[in-house]
Amino acid sequence: MKTLVTRTTTLAICVFALLASTTTFADGYCEREPETFKLKIKLKNNRPTEVTHKGQDAEEFHVCIGDSIEWQVSGFDRKEFYIAFEGAVPSRGGKERQSRNGKILVRIDDGEPGDAYKYLIGIVDGGEWDPVVIIDR
Repeated sequence: MKTLVTRTTTLAICVFALLASTTTFADGYCEREPETFKLKIKLKNNRPTEVTHKGQDAEEFHVCIGDSIEWQVSGFDRKEFYIAFEGAVPSRGGKERQSRNGKILVRIDDGEPGDAYKYLIGIVDGGEWDPVVIIDR
């Protein structure tokens, strides 16, 4: 019986540690150091079709104030692209950002927990995709 309890406790600790170390998003808990999240934009026929983080869907991506998001077109075809926030903007520097060196980096420095910021990922001379950034607590 003691072995079963020890194994169960060990398994629970391992599962908790695994979940805590593989967080894809800011995980709804913002009492941590700011992070930079790298999002990949997938294209098909010169149109964004998906945005992911570590291979997982990031269409609704959760961050904390102080975090940064870096967008990059995945694959070898480094298309020019832009990020354009609709309405309010969760960062300083304007509503629209153009890619430089195939990337866009935005620091999240404004907003309140629960705020959602819809934005467009646009490919120059191509299509657009409209994901959301959500500020966590």
